Amino acid sequence: MTDQEIVRKLAELMGWRVVEDSDPLMFMDGSGPIAKYYTIELTSFYQFSPLTNLNHIWMVVERMRELGFNFNFNWQAHPGITISIAQFHKLDPFIHGQGANDNPCRAIAEAAIKAWEAKGQNAELTRWAAEEMGLDIQRFGRFDPTYDSNHRDHFLNYLIYSGHRVEMAAPIGDAHLFAYLVDGCEYCDANQGRALILAARKCKGKENHGLR
Repeated sequence: MTDQEIVRKLAELMGWRVVEDSDPLMFMDGSGPIAKYYTIELTSFYQFSPLTNLNHIWMVVERMRELGFNFNFNWQAHPGITISIAQFHKLDPFIHGQGANDNPCRAIAEAAIKAWEAKGQNAELTRWAAEEMGLDIQRFGRFDPTYDSNHRDHFLNYLIYSGHRVEMAAPIGDAHLFAYLVDGCEYCDANQGRALILAARKCKGKENHGLR
């Protein structure tokens, strides 16, 4: 992902829109220039520089916190280089994004984008699982197998009763991941419900939907 693509995605996360054909990129919110609405003063051209400006990337951290994410930051020292490690996560439902880079701003940016995209992916996975089960979410209310263990078990039982062979395995080398095999198709993820649904999708040849 290029620097410009990262900046655009972070601006979308902030709820801003790009001023088309602007160079460097400039952004507006729904009411006017973003510089007018934030205590951190941006340039007169409303330039947003989260990959080089710690104040700007911290605006992203605060936005993620508004969205319910917790933020962790650490670093690892190696000969000649220090790697920054940033993480955003939340528990309801479990969503996690991590970034690692020698540029702390970029590490935070990568983590925010991964967590934000995972949030949308969980919703898409839930819809897919509900459709497979023939559930009307509008009628039956909240259904989220990426969060609720009972809902995950309902989807697991559906797969078994539908004739699929489902196994759970322990991934080698990473105790923080869950692994499911559905008819021999394996998927690992830090979220148990996601691992199950993604294994089922992979089994059905539906793995290429922008999900990793």
